[in-house]
Amino acid sequence: MKPTSTLTFASALAVFMLLSAGPAATASFDCRAADLSEAEVTICENSTLNDKDVEMATTYSLIGGLLPEGERQTLEQDQRVWLARLDACETNADCIAAAYAERMADLRTVYERIRAR
Repeated sequence: MKPTSTLTFASALAVFMLLSAGPAATASFDCRAADLSEAEVTICENSTLNDKDVEMATTYSLIGGLLPEGERQTLEQDQRVWLARLDACETNADCIAAAYAERMADLRTVYERIRAR
């Protein structure tokens, strides 16, 4: 069954990103925390990576809200695995950017499966 809303996922994401843009938009985690991983510190110090983090976290949250419980648990497990790969990048900004690109592609695939129902 296809969603009846005329608001597409991309449109919803774009609206959310516009509303959250500006000085208040920061990483999806607290950059002031004392126990940040090296990758998190790199993300906090790099505005491009910070933006990728906000986009991924927003997309992840929106998709999670569309899934039934069992599939949401799978999405959460996949996110934990991905976060471990992200942390393995340490301070390598190119590795972190590639990890975000990979995760966004995975999330788009999940969304397309939801849309196809």
